[in-house]
Amino acid sequence: MGDEISDVALRKQIKKDLLAFDFLFSLFVAALSSYRHDTVLRPFPPPYIVRDVFVDDGLGSKFEKDFDGLKKDVAKIKKMKSYLNREGQLDVKILKLLSWIFNSKKFIIKSCDMQVFSEIREKACYTFETSPPTYIFSVEHSALSNERFETLRNNRNVFYGYHGSKLENFHSILHFGLKANLNKNSLFGNGSYLSSELSVSLDYSPYGHGWPSSCMGSRLSCVAVCEIIDDPSVKCKTQTEDKSRSHIDGSIGGEIPEKYYIVTDDEFVRVKYLLVYASRDKYLKLVN
Repeated sequence: MGDEISDVALRKQIKKDLLAFDFLFSLFVAALSSYRHDTVLRPFPPPYIVRDVFVDDGLGSKFEKDFDGLKKDVAKIKKMKSYLNREGQLDVKILKLLSWIFNSKKFIIKSCDMQVFSEIREKACYTFETSPPTYIFSVEHSALSNERFETLRNNRNVFYGYHGSKLENFHSILHFGLKANLNKNSLFGNGSYLSSELSVSLDYSPYGHGWPSSCMGSRLSCVAVCEIIDDPSVKCKTQTEDKSRSHIDGSIGGEIPEKYYIVTDDEFVRVKYLLVYASRDKYLKLVN
């Protein structure tokens, strides 16, 4: 991202896919609004890091983060459409913030047609019907990231799995991917938990509060559709007598159930799509 991006250039960029930018900002606001913001708002926008003030978090000194200043500036940003239609420029600091949020070097978010949902379900080998999402976004990774993933894949099969999480976690998930060490559910062993059934993952994706001015509504639920490399380190139920693939050392729940995948190595999974469910009130406004 270049801090030198102009107000005109940013508006032009947002107009190309208003929904995608609105969604990215909603995820950012969800993380910022969380009581766990110091943990889930990672990465943190550089313009709001106080370089000359250090704090000790128990793990060592680090730069102080200006959460109060960030929240005040975010509150100044109303609807994206209002920003696109109004005259005049944004405050330079807010302009840098939006540019930072929208211009990751790691990925690009794009809104998709709803027909993609059928393709996703087929690749995930679903067996149960589930309500379709309100919105679907694709995640296009950088050339470097794609190269690394394909090298690791080494012509092996790739299958799809769903991962549910709180809305406040998806800002970090987009930037850093799924992190096995952050998983709190370790009934069947440590790792990132995914499922072949969307209905299973939806239970782990409660509605959360995003950006109040979002055109999608302020209450959203999000599920990640992930590509998983078929590697022995990816644990799942098998039909063979070899149980090494369906059991993780330290599991207190025994064998991994059907329709679950547990990825123990973060490199073997990456987000491909994001399924977004708007709250029912917002959905009724959209269809009526």
